[in-house]
Amino acid sequence: MKKLSIILIMSFVSAQSAQEDIFKDFKELADSCEVKKDDTREGDQASKERRELSELQRNFNKLKEESINLQKVNNNLKEHVQDYDTLKHENLILKQENERLKKSNQTLKEEMDLNRDKRTFIQKKEEAMQQRKTKRKERQESFKRAQEIFKLKKLENRGYLTVVESHSCYIEV
Repeated sequence: MKKLSIILIMSFVSAQSAQEDIFKDFKELADSCEVKKDDTREGDQASKERRELSELQRNFNKLKEESINLQKVNNNLKEHVQDYDTLKHENLILKQENERLKKSNQTLKEEMDLNRDKRTFIQKKEEAMQQRKTKRKERQESFKRAQEIFKLKKLENRGYLTVVESHSCYIEV
């Protein structure tokens, strides 16, 4: 974009210098073609020079219009270059913001992984505690059954109790 604007600025400068050259030529011709009241030249020659002078005037006016148009184009290009630079700067800022957000996102992912690992650890710990409780309960129940059986056998051995086994319970006789 900058190369294009430089080229157009250079073409504008060269167009201005060409315009100045034509303007100088026009003045020289106008000075040489000036007809005075006491001019003794022939009428045809004077009218021919007047036509050339008016032609040069038209060309000069056209060049002036082109110069104005080139100035407008040049100003528009300058604005576009400024807009381009502004957009480039905004793009750079957005890229930096994007990088910052990526880092933040990565940090959040790492924290989520740590939290998931902590939850998994806590869950496994709770499961292990539950298994220990269940085993402890089972041991206590089996110990209580063994104590009851031991008491009953002790009473039976002393002759205080007769035990008849059934499928579901003990019956005292």
